[in-house]
Order: sequence, then structure tokens, then C-alpha cells
Amino acid sequence: IKMYKGGQRAPPVDSSWKILVAVPDAYLSLALENPNFEVQKFSLIVLDEVHHAAKGHPYSRVAALIAAVDTDQRPQILGLTASLTYATETRIIHKNIKELLSTLNVSPTQLLTRTKEELEANGYHMPASQTQSTTVVAAQACDLLMLLDDGDLLNSFLVNVDRAHPVTQKLFNAIRKMEHILRNEIRDFESLLDGDKIPMTEWTTDIIKRANAINTTNSTAAMILTQLSNLYLSLRIIITTKQQNLELALLYLEMVSAKNDKRSITEDGRADSFKDINEILSEVLETWFPYKDRLPAIRTFKNALRNEKSSCEERGREFRCLVFVEQKISTHILQYVLEQDEEMSATMKSHFIYSSNSFVTPELRVTPTDCKDRIEMFRNGEIQVLITTSVSEEGLDIPKANSVIRFDPILNPVSLIQSRGRARDVQSTFVVLRERSRKSVKMLTDAERAQQHILELLKSNGMLRQSAGMAAMESELQWLDKQVREQSLTYLAMLNTFCQKTSGFSIFVEDLPSPYTPKIWKVRVQLSYQNEPWFDSVKSHAKKQDAKQAACEEIVRNLVQHVSVEEEEEVEEEARFETTDDPEHSE
Repeated sequence: IKMYKGGQRAPPVDSSWKILVAVPDAYLSLALENPNFEVQKFSLIVLDEVHHAAKGHPYSRVAALIAAVDTDQRPQILGLTASLTYATETRIIHKNIKELLSTLNVSPTQLLTRTKEELEANGYHMPASQTQSTTVVAAQACDLLMLLDDGDLLNSFLVNVDRAHPVTQKLFNAIRKMEHILRNEIRDFESLLDGDKIPMTEWTTDIIKRANAINTTNSTAAMILTQLSNLYLSLRIIITTKQQNLELALLYLEMVSAKNDKRSITEDGRADSFKDINEILSEVLETWFPYKDRLPAIRTFKNALRNEKSSCEERGREFRCLVFVEQKISTHILQYVLEQDEEMSATMKSHFIYSSNSFVTPELRVTPTDCKDRIEMFRNGEIQVLITTSVSEEGLDIPKANSVIRFDPILNPVSLIQSRGRARDVQSTFVVLRERSRKSVKMLTDAERAQQHILELLKSNGMLRQSAGMAAMESELQWLDKQVREQSLTYLAMLNTFCQKTSGFSIFVEDLPSPYTPKIWKVRVQLSYQNEPWFDSVKSHAKKQDAKQAACEEIVRNLVQHVSVEEEEEVEEEARFETTDDPEHSE
């Protein structure tokens, strides 16, 4: 077995390995740049979490490479997933599943599903959903939640900021004040709130770059920028969650304020700037403290953890809880909350992990080693609570995990099914602390059931359509079989005439790119029945017409094979009756 990902040296092309495990981008680079790693060199390609192939994911390009291989050299493809689509509406679920099958060149009759009983027999136990509802931050926040435009969150927020929660307004005004102070140091400073040149996801990175660039020449401005980045980050949490995580945003400021180095630098006579900044931060936190105990998210989270721990102990199980959040910054904040609670920090140890590809701030980050060590600590029980982002919904497999808590609302059926599946132990529990009215847990579980129903319909309809189609074209198949024996028409002409003779059949012909051999023609021919793909053939040849004829021949021979099989079965049936007439073989 060889493993390969970006930045590594490509594995040798020899007999030292039989299986290659790779991320799709890395494999695509190999397949497109190194002829020794062409798709047809593999007999089987497994795509884990195959639902990604329906989006602009590298899987869709891998599927395109597979479809472009000559049919007789094409590897088998096995796609694995717990959920096929992010959609919640039945019509769109149906459409997305059909598009996914088309992308993978898979017919509905090739779909395989597992029942709940089969899963449990193999050690997978599906916990039932339970929802512990919490109220939204405040009435004003509810209004703001409805007003923000998903397509333009920042500008929508700026238009409606006067209707925001009082603490949000205080934070917004604090940012404006700090920006004014900063302009005394950097005259051409442009606020991140004015215009949309920089996406909100890059606010922190941009400010930190500016601070590092001027740190040696203007340490005062660099310090103000660093403090401003914290306010920007807090505001970003509020805007991107439409005030749903106002509590976390202010807890973040409380967390950095506790760690903040408030030492003033007086050598350049600018201590007043630091005094003003500290006063601005203090004013925001003073506005926040009266609301701290009235906002329910953290209180509900702590209660859920206590209840889950108690429930596990009553069942005689060791408590292992995964907490899922949407944003990396939330993992740090919830860890801070648990550390500050003496009772909870004494009874359960916690830590956090997320993708180490990028940081939250230069001070708030994790390394690959951190993640690996903390997962192992969670496995062996040194950590009982592991806080992680939705990235870990796919692939984080810890059999002893027996509780999953969703801190943030679940956005789609894939997220619901994937996160629920992380609790693998017997009698596991799945707790949802908050939900959106338009994407409630009930709506998402209904969508999950709709997926299963549509899958069964597609499978049964595919089989019915195939058998009905074969029965309806018996005479046409016999005609086609005769043409193959007589060779009076080209294979393309045979297919065209066959489609004219039958109702519901059509053929599609397209040229495919051939990156390694530009002088070779590669042609794909697909036969469909009632717009459902039946047979697909890809062939290569130095002449385009010959490639097309070879692809058509393969499809024609696949079709007439059904005639041959039926004739063989009839001959066998006749032979059986003949032998039973013999007294010696009457038994």
C-alpha cells in the first residue's frame, strides 16, 4: 500500500505496491502528468464520500477521466457515502441523485443500500436525534436574522446595524472609534467595513499582515492593528451567524482581554493611544456583562454535557463526547468556557481539533501533531470531550465515541447524517442544541427518508424499465442480431436504425480529449432508453470513424447478447424436456 498527497514524491511505478491511497487533487496531478498513472492502469477506483462528485469537487474530474477510458480497459468504480445530496426538497433530491449517477456513469440498477439491521450487525449503531431547543439571542436579534441577505451579509448588516442587539451596536461603534485612532498613525488606513474588497474570511489575515509589515517602523500602529483584528473577528462571528453566536463573539473578546498584554509603551510618547484602546475594549465588555447570564447558548451547552456524562455513567459506559461547531474560532471559545468552569474542568477534560491548513489568529492555531495527539488522547480516555469543526464529520472514526452534541444549527442532511454517525458505541446519543426554523432537525430527517425512498424507486424503476424495454423490442433485437451475422450495415447504421425502429431509444456520440496521445481519436457512444443511460462505450483509434464504429460495435454486441442468452435458455429448456421423456431419466 502506498499513500500519496500533494507535496510528496510520486510513488514508484513498480510491483512493490498494489493499492494507492490518495487525495483526489494529488491523484489528478499524477494521472494528468504521468502516463504511468493513467486511470486504465487501475482495476478498481474507490471514491469515499462520493456525494462530493456532484459539486465542483475533484471527484467529478476523476469521474470524467474514468468515463474517458476505453470501455474494455475502464476500471470499476465504487462510490461510498452515507448521504447522496445536500438538498432537502424531494424534487431537487431526485434531480441531484440522477445527476450524481450520470457523473459517475452508474445506472440506478447498480445502487446498493444497507439496512439499519445490516449496519448494526457490522458494529454501527445509529443514535436517534433529540433536540434541546434554545431561544434566539433576543427579539431584536431575531429581526436581524430575518433581515440579513445571505448573498451580501456585510452590506446587509451595515444597513440594519441600528436594529442589532445593543451589544452588537456597541462593538460596531468600538471598531469605528479604534479605526479613527488608527488613522492618526496610518493616514491612508482603509476600514474593512467600507467596501467589499476583502472577504470577511480574510479579515484577520489581512490585518495581521499589515501589523507585521509596520511593526519595526511603527510599533504603536502595529499594536492598534492587532487589537482591531480581535474586534473585527468578533464582529465577523456575529455577522456570519446573523447574531446567533453573539454570545461566542463577546466571549472571544473576554478571552483575548484576559490574555491581553496591556503594558503601555511610553518611549514614543503615545501611551494615550493605548489608554484609549483599553477603554474602548472595557466599554464593550461592560455592555456585555449584564447580558452574559441571560443568553442561553453556553448555559444549555454546559447542561447538555452534564446530562450526557450522567447518562453514560448510568449505562455503565465511559463518557466520550464529540462537540461539533461550524467555525474554528468556536472551538477555542468553548474550550475557554469549559476551562473557566471549575466544576466542569474538574470532572471532564476537553480539547479541540480542526484543519491545520490555516489559523484563526497567529496565537490561535493547531498543528497536525496537536490534532493527532488529541485524537489519541480522546481514544484512550485522557480527554472526554473533543470539540471540533464540521470538517471532522467525515472520516473521524472513534468507535468508543458515545455522544455527539451539535452546538450550531445543522445546515443540510449530509451534515446531519455524517455527524450523527460519529457516535458509534451501543446506545449512543445525538443532541442538537439549536436549529433553524427553515432547516429543522425534522425537515432534515424527512429529507434523509426521502433520499432512501427515491433510491429504492430509482433501483426498482431501472430494473422495470430494463425488463420492459427488452420485452418491448424483441423483434428489433432479432433484426439487430441478423444484421450482425450478415454484416450488411455499419455498426453505427445498425444503432441508428435500431433507435428508429424502437420507441424510447436514442444514441449520443461525443469526442473525448486524449491528453497523452493527441494523434489518437477517442470517441464515446451512449445508448439511452427513456433518457436513462443503458450502455456506454468509449474507444480509441487513429481514425475517428474507426473509433466511433468500434464503440458502436460494443454496444450492438451487448444488445444482441440478450437474444443469444434467451435462445440458449430455450435450447436448454427443450433439452430438459427431451431427457425427461426417457424412462431411464424420468426421475
